[in-house]
Amino acid sequence: MYNLIMNISLIPISGSGNRLLKIIKMKKQFFLLDKKNEMFIITLNNFVNNPLFDKSVLIIDKDDEIKVQKILSKHNLSSKVELTYGGKSREESVYNGLKYIDSKYHKENPKVFIHDGDRPFISSELIYELNEKALKGTITIPGIKVKESIYDIKEGKYINRENLVRVQTPQVAYLNDFIFAFNSATNLNLFTDEGGIFKNASLKVKIINGDEKNIKISTSQDLESGIKYINEK
Repeated sequence: MYNLIMNISLIPISGSGNRLLKIIKMKKQFFLLDKKNEMFIITLNNFVNNPLFDKSVLIIDKDDEIKVQKILSKHNLSSKVELTYGGKSREESVYNGLKYIDSKYHKENPKVFIHDGDRPFISSELIYELNEKALKGTITIPGIKVKESIYDIKEGKYINRENLVRVQTPQVAYLNDFIFAFNSATNLNLFTDEGGIFKNASLKVKIINGDEKNIKISTSQDLESGIKYINEK
């Protein structure tokens, strides 16, 4: 164990990824990004191979359970990963994952690192920086400052980009803060990430500098960038 506080990675891979589904003919999390490893395996390895983490939990679609178990077995990861089922939306899935962790590790009140399964290029440097910021109870989220001009087509005006960031994952907090925030939300479907749920619960969030390579693979262009990055490593 890296320190006396338990750390758990919580990785949702229960979505269908509709924008890429028609192109690659499969759920993107199962795409062989480097011709050997599924996308979610590359993501997962950033956590199971990091001594900071005590547990890793995958949130899966129940219909994919057998497939996921076979893939984990193929990569000798079955004993290192716990599985739980997702919900109808990302945030419902994350809530299910948090409740699963709470049911098993409530007394430990671990730090939980919620990370998108389709962000396979998270760096250990960013993980450690997030951990250090979160140790004292600070809810910590990585973000990238917006460089382009932003125009609001509804309001017909430009927005001051100095106050804008593109939010990334992992989003890190102690389990009790996650549970409090999610329990405070009346409709999880109104939110696209945990940061919004924390703000809704009037909890303070700290944004730290993210990593440009920590991309979320959602489109064909993202996929091309990911394959290019893999080939350059």
